[in-house]
Amino acid sequence: MAALITGPCWLIPIPDSNGNTDANTRLAHHIARHVNASAAGTAQIVKAIHRTRPVQSQCARHKLALGPITPEQHHLARNRKTLTLRQTYFVDNV
Repeated sequence: MAALITGPCWLIPIPDSNGNTDANTRLAHHIARHVNASAAGTAQIVKAIHRTRPVQSQCARHKLALGPITPEQHHLARNRKTLTLRQTYFVDNV
């Protein structure tokens, strides 16, 4: 996956169902290290998306046969961080 990403770019870790970005931030750091070590350019990580409140995980919803949730039910919001014009990749380990 990291080999497909070229820089300069932003890597935005997506929060999990509880709003935590630790796992996806770790993945983004590994991707950035790969991109920055290649001739593909530079990758920077920015936490530009957060959850306004926790949601039920997709795994739990699947086990209960509840189906997917609508985009509005994800309760995702963007912070005020201004991103310059460059490629943007959303990092989610799902």
